[in-house]
Parts: sequence; C-alpha cells; structure tokens
Amino acid sequence: MQLNNQIRIIFAGGGTGGHLIPAIALAQEFERLHPEVRVRFLIPGKELERRILADHGMPFDECGGESPHGGWMARLRSVKSLFGAFRRSRKLLQRFEPNLVIGVGGYGSVCGGLAARSLKIPLVLMEQNVLAGKVNRFMARFADTTYVQWPLMQNLPGKSELKILGNPIRRNLGRYDRRMALRLLDLNPNSTTLLVMGGSQGASAINRFIQTNLPNIEPYHRRLQVIHLTGERDYEAMRTAWAHSRVRHKVLPFASDMGPILAATDVAISRAGATTMSELAAFGKPMILVPLPGAADDHQTHNARYAAAYGAAYHLPQEQLGDSDCASALIREVVLDEARRASMSKACRLVARLDAGKRIALDMLARFGVKPSEEPAENFGGVSSASGRAA
Repeated sequence: MQLNNQIRIIFAGGGTGGHLIPAIALAQEFERLHPEVRVRFLIPGKELERRILADHGMPFDECGGESPHGGWMARLRSVKSLFGAFRRSRKLLQRFEPNLVIGVGGYGSVCGGLAARSLKIPLVLMEQNVLAGKVNRFMARFADTTYVQWPLMQNLPGKSELKILGNPIRRNLGRYDRRMALRLLDLNPNSTTLLVMGGSQGASAINRFIQTNLPNIEPYHRRLQVIHLTGERDYEAMRTAWAHSRVRHKVLPFASDMGPILAATDVAISRAGATTMSELAAFGKPMILVPLPGAADDHQTHNARYAAAYGAAYHLPQEQLGDSDCASALIREVVLDEARRASMSKACRLVARLDAGKRIALDMLARFGVKPSEEPAENFGGVSSASGRAA
C-alpha cells in the first residue's frame, strides 16, 4: 500500500540511451524536488538498458517483448511477445500502484502505456525529436499530455496536450569546469578539443571517416586534440589507428560519465540524436551533425536541420563524409574557427535548456497539488540554467 504523501511514478519504455537518459534526468529531478516521490523503470530488458539504469542507480523491472520488425513470421512472433509483455506490465503496475506512467519511447512504451490506460492510471509521454516517433504517434491518443523538446513538424492524434518545455539534462553533467576536466582526461588546456561520438552505441561511418582522414588531421596537431568515443564494436580498430598519431587524443569505447567530456569539449561531431544534441547544446557546444541515414522517418535529418537553422550546428549528410577535402574543410572552417564556434555556442541557447528537467517535473507534480518552493536559477558547472550561457 502507498503511504499517504507518497507519489509513485513509472517510466515505461527504452531501447536506446536516447530514450532512457532524459527519463533518468527527469527521475533525478523528481527525487530532488519532492522527497516522497518514488520512481521505477519498466523496460523490455536489453543489456544496454540494464547497464544504463544500473550506472545511474535506477530501479527497474523487465516486461520483455520483441520489436515488430522483419518479415510476417517475425512480426507474428513479435505481436505474441508484446501481448505477453502487456500482461507482465499490467501485473507490475498493479503491484507498484503508480500515480502516473510516463512513456519515454521505444516499443516497451506501448506495453507499459496501454497497461496504464487499462488500469485507468494517467499516462503522459516524452518526445525529444522534431518528428515524433511511431510509438508516440500511436500512444498520443491515450495520453493526457505530451512533453516535447521542440515544436513538432506534425500534429499528433487524439487530444493529448503538447507542452514545449525542453529535454531533461542530467544534473551531474555540470559538476566539472573545463580546466578540471582537461586535467582529468590528461589533455592540453591550450588546444581546441574535438569530441567525436556516435550516440550510445557508436557510429561506424563516423569512425571510418576519422580513420581515413587521420593524415588530414595530423597537420593540426599543435592546435587540435581529440576525444573519440568509438562504441564497443570499433574500439580496438580505432585505438590502433590512433596509436601513432601526433594529435593528442583520448580514445574510449563509451563513457558512463559524460560530465568531464562535455566540460572539456570545444566542438563535437556526432549523430543527430535528440538527446545527444540537447546535452551538447545545453552546455553551449557547437555541433557538426551527421544524421543516421536509416533512422526511423529520417528523424535525425530533421533534428539536424532544426539546429542548423538556428546556427547552433553544421549539418553534414553522411554521403559527404567521402569527399576528399571534407575533414580539412571542417577543421579549418568550423573546428578551429573561434569566431564561428562562438557564434554557434551562443545559438545553442535557442536549441536546448539546462532547466528543462526541473520545468517538466514541476509541471507533472502540479497535477498532484505538489508545489515545491521555487529556487533561483541554478548553476550547472559554470553554466546558468536561466540562459544556457557560460557564467
């Protein structure tokens, strides 16, 4: 049984870091703002999901289920597995007795969301992209509210209220300043730091681009240093490729703590996943965005175009990575151009907000009549949450 003042919240869904990381940031805000909030995650049960949640100390249950992809036989098996996941989700919700279920995206969000509605538990959604995903387009008809990072390109079905409050950012990312982070990473405070990454699982196309263009990067070794998050699959190959480079570098398969890496970064080349973009932009980091060509509904291209339209990012389609002068031009015209970087950094405040998690948490808590006392604009490692600018 629930305690009288306790508020219980389930986050349903997952699949990728892009879905889970904002949910974790929001869960942390709930716990910070109201001591009687209890949160729990309901996930399909992938190894990546378990690792991310365990790294952040978040409790979770698994509902199982398979994503509906492949031929008709695979889809038939998926439907059967998702029906089982729905029943398990329903039992877990009955046991936990949540006051609210938050759908965070991914097919696991369908099972948890429909289970919530079948039990008459309020359902809200989180959508990070400019173009809403298929799951949220389907689930919006069952949700009271959909919290979005940016204005959506299309209308959602049903009567779900849209609230444009941003994408939650993990509070612990801001506990480092640049000098401290560079010292921790053994990097030079007088060089420009380029971060290369591909999201929670890496990006082979970006890795190949860097590997092929190491000779073109070498001439800039006195001014440039690189942090390269390769993903597990390409780590050994990229570590070997970098081994004899004169460019100062830090090569890692992934980073469970992005705080020092974000603090050390001056400019980033990355996929255009919405969560990666919001974390980079919230800390004023100029972005070179290479959208994943196979992303559902080409949503990463829409994300990249949105940020580029505000001047916060340089949109680089993947097919252009093969151009012979691409790497040298990027280094000259973006990475080492201080005036352009400063302009892009200033534009980042139009793309993301550091205080999005707090704003969303307060809005959700208000439905329970909870109104924590307002706090002054907080400081995330030298960045003001009121403006997103360096303090």
